Amino acid sequence: MQTILKRLMNLSKREGLLAAVVLALVLVLAFWDVVFVGHTLLTSNITQGTVPAGAYGYTGHRAQFYPVLDFAASAWQYEPYVKALREYLGAGWLPLWNPYIGCGTPFLANMASAALSPVRLLLAAVQMPAVWDFYLLLRLFLAAFFTFLLARALGIGLAGSLIAGITFSLCGHLVLYVNMTELDVQILLPALLLAVDRLALKLNYRMFLATVFLVALVILGGAPESALFVFFFVTLYFLARSWTLTPRAQARWPRLAKQVTWLAAAGILGLLVSLPLVLPFLEYLQHAFHPRVGVGLVHSPLETAISLSLIHI
Repeated sequence: MQTILKRLMNLSKREGLLAAVVLALVLVLAFWDVVFVGHTLLTSNITQGTVPAGAYGYTGHRAQFYPVLDFAASAWQYEPYVKALREYLGAGWLPLWNPYIGCGTPFLANMASAALSPVRLLLAAVQMPAVWDFYLLLRLFLAAFFTFLLARALGIGLAGSLIAGITFSLCGHLVLYVNMTELDVQILLPALLLAVDRLALKLNYRMFLATVFLVALVILGGAPESALFVFFFVTLYFLARSWTLTPRAQARWPRLAKQVTWLAAAGILGLLVSLPLVLPFLEYLQHAFHPRVGVGLVHSPLETAISLSLIHI
């Protein structure tokens, strides 16, 4: 029996390595101009600044085609946030305040800065276009690889799992918004689904800690809107998966209650880990401003608040 288990483990490792190579090659082919020709996925070099027409008197080449849908957001917010974070870390300062907007605004509390995200901190450590492009492509690779692992865990064949990984990583949303900050959160969806799927299958501390870690990463990713949808979908999946894994009706409710307790505990611990970012954000939210309503949590009218949770299509 032990020999069979060792063979299966070795087969799984070889299969995972093969999948990683195949998925990486697909991404290299899809973004060959970024990998081999020296093109970049950054948009700050093709986006106008304060003057809509660009720098005054500039007569050089202007971009006629933009490879992403929202090229301005990352140029005006995402990339400057990382550069500012690098300045703060280099000076030994806590990233609390942003002096570059108006007369100054909170930096850490403005959750989009994701100033405590481990991924963002690594990106800020090395400010080079090549590192940025590697990071943006790495996000797509992680989305593909964890989708592959999730599909295999659900019993889908090798070819089908590879197709699932390729399809998700190269879907229209991830490719057309490859430059956007919210992908830091969205690419973690298959990884979190895999963790809770294994947790629903068998309660163990390994998957519990993995879930805690992923929940914290999702929150620290700096996109609370995307995080809300990720957590909502993962919770529904976990409940459905736990329900179907218990064939006997009389045993479902006790088992489901125990599993929900584990999932809730993982979520709470993940939230506690990310509190250094969440608490300043909640305080800052109380000073949110709407020109027609006022300041505070009521800045969004109740009759239109439902629109905040609607998916943009």
